Amino acid sequence: LTGDEFDIIDELRSAEADQEAARRVAAESAAAAEDERSLLQGRLRELEASRVEAEELRAEVQLRVADWQAVGREIDEADAAIATEIRRLEEALAREAADAAARAAAEEAARVAAEEALRAAEEAANQENAEENGEQSAEDDDAETEPVSLGNFTLTHRPVPGSITSVFGPRIHPIFGTQRSHYGVDLDGSTGDPIVAAASGTVLSAAWMSGYGNTVVISHGDGFTTLYAHQTSFSASAGDEVSGGDVIGQVGSTGWSTGPHLHFEIRVEGIAVDPAPYL
Repeated sequence: LTGDEFDIIDELRSAEADQEAARRVAAESAAAAEDERSLLQGRLRELEASRVEAEELRAEVQLRVADWQAVGREIDEADAAIATEIRRLEEALAREAADAAARAAAEEAARVAAEEALRAAEEAANQENAEENGEQSAEDDDAETEPVSLGNFTLTHRPVPGSITSVFGPRIHPIFGTQRSHYGVDLDGSTGDPIVAAASGTVLSAAWMSGYGNTVVISHGDGFTTLYAHQTSFSASAGDEVSGGDVIGQVGSTGWSTGPHLHFEIRVEGIAVDPAPYL
């Protein structure tokens, strides 16, 4: 019995030692698990912060894309509006020319009829004077009805002396940073430099145009127009008849512009063409 009692005590002590060792292992495992949980929570917070930052960046990119798309639409709308306005002004000018021609024809017919009546009366009184008056009238008729030929459109003057700094066609827009069509050429210049008409014609408009700033448009007949944008001030008004080389404004940086220069366009029936071959 005594021997069994000592064996039981030894087994109890061994079990207690094993239990204590198990407690230590369990405590160490719990501490390691807590450390791992803390690390995972920290990583989770970092991932959440990164997710929020990524959402903010995505929203900012979407906003910028929307802004660029809006600007692109505005540029396209501005070009379409200019083309429409040029056609409207050309049609108005053609109507005015037709009305003027009709008035001139009526006035000429009345004048000829009056001269014929006067000639008949003078012939009855004095045949010799009537013949002289008839010859003079015929000479006047020939001079007034002589046709005027417009010919092919030709630039007689360079609008400003500066060189081309941006060519016609697709390019990266200097303000918006996106690829857009450039409907003319940019010519170097300083603020206040005189801008001259590239050829003779009629000023269709001298006003502010969206994106183009202060802009002059000149009609040269046969569907040809020239456009002079970003001016600081005007020296011509709508309806003015100008000759090639006449000053129509001054170089500036109005509208969508990064510095003083002349944006110059040539349009045929309102459609922009490359001005470089004409320069």
